[in-house]
This record gives sequence, C-alpha cells and structure tokens, in this order.
Amino acid sequence: MTAELEPESAWAIDDTGFPKQGDHPVGVERQYSGTLGKTGNRQVAVRLHHAGAQSSAALNWRLYLPETWIGDQQRRAEAGIPKEAEFREKWQLALEMIAEVRGWGLTDRMVVADAGYGDGAEFRDGLGARRLPCVAGVSSQLGAGAKPPRIHLPGYCGRGQPPARYQYGKQRPGSVRDVALHAKGWKRIRRREGSKGWLESRFVAVRVQPSHGFVEGEPPHEEVWLLA
Repeated sequence: MTAELEPESAWAIDDTGFPKQGDHPVGVERQYSGTLGKTGNRQVAVRLHHAGAQSSAALNWRLYLPETWIGDQQRRAEAGIPKEAEFREKWQLALEMIAEVRGWGLTDRMVVADAGYGDGAEFRDGLGARRLPCVAGVSSQLGAGAKPPRIHLPGYCGRGQPPARYQYGKQRPGSVRDVALHAKGWKRIRRREGSKGWLESRFVAVRVQPSHGFVEGEPPHEEVWLLA
C-alpha cells in the first residue's frame, strides 16, 4: 500500500475514539476524543497512517490504557490485560509504533501530528533523536522566544555536588503567539483549491527557541522553525 501512496507521502500520528456504553471494554474511560470533538465514555487508540495526497493506509495501532486501568488489578484480570503491560503516554505509544514500522524496512517519512502531540517536548525530542523530520501543530500558549536565552551555571564553591541547573536570570519566555504577533515578513499564500476557488491565508516562518527546559533549569533546546 505504501508504494501506491507515493509521492509526497508522510507518516501521520493521531487519535481515534470508539464510543462505548459500559465500563467493561478494555481501556474504556471518560476521556476526550478528537474523532467526536468532545469528552465521553470511550476507548481511545493511537494510530499511525501512511498518508499520501489522495488517500492513506493504516500502518500501526495502539490501544491507550488510562492509568485508572493500569492500577486496577481486578479490571486488568477480568479484561485479560497482560501482566507486563505498563502505563504509556500517547506520545510514547506513537514513538514505539514508528520504531516498529522502521523495523519492517519501510522508508522514513516526515511525521505530521496535531497539537495533542506537538505540544509535548518529549515527542518532538524523540523524533529529533531518531533524525525524523516533523511538522507538528502546537497551541498558541506554548513557550518560545525569538532569540536564544543567555544562560550560565552558578559558581562552584568546591563543596557538595557541582551546580547542574542553569540560571536564566531575569529572562522570561513568551509564547509562540507572542513571537508570531511581532514577526515580520507575513505573506499571503494560496494553500489549496476549494469548491468556490482558491483558499488563501497569511503565513510567516520564523526561527524560535523552545523554552520547555526553562523551569527545570535545563540547557536550551535547538532552534526550530515556527510556521504561523
């Protein structure tokens, strides 16, 4: 199927929700589902699709098990959940699926995902560690700056453990929305043809410094492109 979806294909990560009435199906819980756009009683699966310009094919799936299920031994036993099954965040399931399909010998593709995954630094870092290009949505409140921060490690007096947390001084990160509002170079671009003609939007691409290591005193992450 992947050969039929070339060229310009990508690997798409997303959730799928399955509405349920009872509380016995494995992993069922009151949780949000993008499929229905609301919170309700449902199972949620993370899926990986090989998506082309005209169609897509499912490559991999993982059923998401909420922590309430993982910690309930009676429900686990009744549903037949293997003892070795542990709680996994959705972004972890996504990275595991990508690792599995790469093991099948499929050619690497750009990974696309919405803000449910793009907001997670761990997910983006995981793709970066695997040298996979990524275009991921992010929420407007995600922390970022237009310039790299100035940081330093506190001086070491020779006693105890050397300082490991970086100091950012009085600098406070803003948001990607702040960066976009002050960006220059916005351009109007035809993005696709609709039923009543071409659809246009204004876009800008700027380099930003993600700030998700700011609170923990971690060193700054590498700059990335912000497309707004």
